[in-house]
Amino acid sequence: MKNKILYLIISILMLFISNIIIHIQINNFKRKENELSEKIAILQQLQNEQFNIVESNLKLIENEIELLFDNQINNKTELHEKLTSIKEQAEKQFTETKQIQKIYDNILEEQKKKTADVSLQENAILQMKKNADQYYKEKKYSMAYKEYKTILSYQPDDKDSRCKKAKSLYYTNRAASKNYSEILKDIQILKNNGYIDNELLEIEKYIITEQDGINE
Repeated sequence: MKNKILYLIISILMLFISNIIIHIQINNFKRKENELSEKIAILQQLQNEQFNIVESNLKLIENEIELLFDNQINNKTELHEKLTSIKEQAEKQFTETKQIQKIYDNILEEQKKKTADVSLQENAILQMKKNADQYYKEKKYSMAYKEYKTILSYQPDDKDSRCKKAKSLYYTNRAASKNYSEILKDIQILKNNGYIDNELLEIEKYIITEQDGINE
């Protein structure tokens, strides 16, 4: 009997520790994703600005050439100096644009890595679901409720997790009327999305009956 209790305690501790690690990984993934999105937006804006400047400089070159010929400038040295200056400006701008393009390519590479991180995040959430289902199966409803609530913070459309979250909260303490509003809210969301669970409907009837009794 002592060995079974010890094994149960060790199992719970291992699940709890793995869960903490999973939460930390998911938060890191989200932070990286936000940082990459901001970098890409800034670089896209800079790239567009640089291309606009290059285009403006090309038009400037054309205008300068037309102006020089229109005014019939015969001084070849002056013409050469002006064209050289304009050319240097255009080359400088083009170099800056290439540098920005290189940075942008690096960001895209980071974005690919982020896709891999998303895959890891999905695996982490899958592990959380396994932990939650195990808690639910063992009737450790308080722990199961916390897991399902965390899962829904990342995947709010997960109907099965929402259903089990509502049940777990109810079975944690059936007499806790403070939990009734959250349970009824989950049930209504599931109904609105066409999810029907007979056990959950019975819970809803019970809660409504209890609330009517309290109101009387």
